[in-house]
Amino acid sequence: MSKSILKIMLSVLAFLGAIQMMRGFLALFTPLVLDYTEQMLVAGTWQLENNGIAAMYAPPGAPYDMPGIQYPPLFPVLTVLLHNIFGISLEGAVRFWSFGGYIAAAIVAGFIVKEWLPKQPLRYNYLTIFLPFCFWPVIIYMQTARVDPLALFLSLSGAWLYLRNGSVKATGFLFALAALTKQTYLAATIALLLNLLLARKWKKAGIFTVSYILPLGIAYFVTNILSGGIFFNIFDPSRATRFIFHLAPGMVFFFLIDHLPILILASTGVAFLWKKEQPFLPLYALFSALSCLTIIKDGAVDYYFTELVYLASIMTCIFLQSKNTETRDLNAKQRKIKNYVPTLLIGIQCLLGAGMVIGYSQLNAADNFTEAYQAGAAVIKDAQDSLVLADGALIANEYYNRAGDYLIYSIMLSSGKADSTLLVKDLKEKRWKQILTVTPDLYRWVAPIANALADNYEVQILRGRDSQGLYWLYTPKK
Repeated sequence: MSKSILKIMLSVLAFLGAIQMMRGFLALFTPLVLDYTEQMLVAGTWQLENNGIAAMYAPPGAPYDMPGIQYPPLFPVLTVLLHNIFGISLEGAVRFWSFGGYIAAAIVAGFIVKEWLPKQPLRYNYLTIFLPFCFWPVIIYMQTARVDPLALFLSLSGAWLYLRNGSVKATGFLFALAALTKQTYLAATIALLLNLLLARKWKKAGIFTVSYILPLGIAYFVTNILSGGIFFNIFDPSRATRFIFHLAPGMVFFFLIDHLPILILASTGVAFLWKKEQPFLPLYALFSALSCLTIIKDGAVDYYFTELVYLASIMTCIFLQSKNTETRDLNAKQRKIKNYVPTLLIGIQCLLGAGMVIGYSQLNAADNFTEAYQAGAAVIKDAQDSLVLADGALIANEYYNRAGDYLIYSIMLSSGKADSTLLVKDLKEKRWKQILTVTPDLYRWVAPIANALADNYEVQILRGRDSQGLYWLYTPKK
């Protein structure tokens, strides 16, 4: 009876994940660019295609020498190829690679589960594919363009190859491609290297290290040379010196609460694999969890948990797939507990997942801001005397050359790496007839800028239908 109920609960959970996946796919076609990262990817790719790699990292048209894209070049290069070969718009191309990364990573996660116990029912492989789409970090961000899903797909592909045939050369190369997509994707690399060292497989550890460092090092140095030395600026620690200690605990708390049943099962899966002396995946999960500590960095949001979400899905399905083989030495009472507890936890997660389906829709979120988005884009259209530090408005008007990373710029101002003198002067002289921003809480302007803005400009908030602010429009005081 318990097994039958568990099968039903697993099917329900997979169905809820499929609903979220389909909603995310439909939301890909909304014309609104409401995400800071997506704007920078679109604008950075345009710079790469039209002005070269140096302009991608230091856009010449961005105000106040704002930096450009903050990632290695693989994702923009692939986007340019897709844009030119198939004629897809830049917005569509970046979303394709991002959403495709989510789907491809989920499929590879299913292969990893199948690799563990290939003769077990395929329902667990199917669940692995849909389970990540029951987590908020995927649900909320899957329709916006980010480099993380592609890096995740490459990392999981490397992990699967290693688990399948022990190939460290191919795995090292795939991990290098992941780091060439996003420089912080290091959890799998560290986990595998430590796994090989603990197993005293010195030769394999050496081959893996060379297979990883050599292509990645060559790619990084070539990129730096082609960019005129600008590329290595993305590793400047002054760009990560402002923190959100007041927000990070809340994000972690709600992540844990909303997904606690699955995380409990995933933790059991980690313990199970460790007990079976299969440390690679547990180590991978451990270092992925540790990497989530970067949530304290200003600008971070809970999509930083995405890699952990996929690994939790894998661990959960491995545990569910394996638990039937581990009950032979248990008495009837122990066997009953081991069968009913996972069923209960999956049932609770189904209720939480249903609440997510009812309470949030990517399409509704886009519709909520349509009017405010269009109003913000219209305000700055054909207005060269506007300073635009907001998501999407530049992209909506195809002003790709004017987009700079305003968040990193504000962090550099806070750290003293950038000089606020010129911006303060322009604000005092009311040079800009319009200034369009997102919420001021994001910028946390240094005092001279905040004071000059407050003293010389008045603000109007462009709101969504639910009264949530999208754009802050500043105009000179009379």
